[in-house]
Amino acid sequence: MAKYKIGSNILHLNNCKDVDYLVIDDTKEYIRVYENGEDIVYSSTENILKRMKFKTKNPLVLFNYQMDFDIIGQDFPIEYHILDYRQELIEQLKRTVKNKQFNFNKRIRVNKLYCSKSIYHIAYNIFILQNNSPIITEKQKAIVQKIHDGLMPIEYIDVLENMLNKL
Repeated sequence: MAKYKIGSNILHLNNCKDVDYLVIDDTKEYIRVYENGEDIVYSSTENILKRMKFKTKNPLVLFNYQMDFDIIGQDFPIEYHILDYRQELIEQLKRTVKNKQFNFNKRIRVNKLYCSKSIYHIAYNIFILQNNSPIITEKQKAIVQKIHDGLMPIEYIDVLENMLNKL
């Protein structure tokens, strides 16, 4: 079975602790395994398609952008464009912020000062929506990197929430 690179490596972020892969395996609905420095998600085609179309309440739909054709590449067997689901993505981001998922909470911070790493997924999605493109600018990538590295001040949560409310 083919392994498709996902995660912070496919986004060309630095300081990645491991390499993330997605394996399409119709014998498994969803299993995540960590082995030999690889974080591997095994998921069925049906499960992936449900996620891609936002037909699940699973907050992991915020990772869908990584399967966008312009990010994951042409070898991925399912052609997907996150912006085909723009409204669904906005609604999911609003639920995520409201429910304080992905550590979107000023009480959950790194060294009492910085945003939690998982917030970079929220930022990346917001930037995609702002740009109307899955390709983000170098300035936006620097922000995502700073969040990923645990170096973005916790107050940036307010900036992201404000950006989301303007979409």
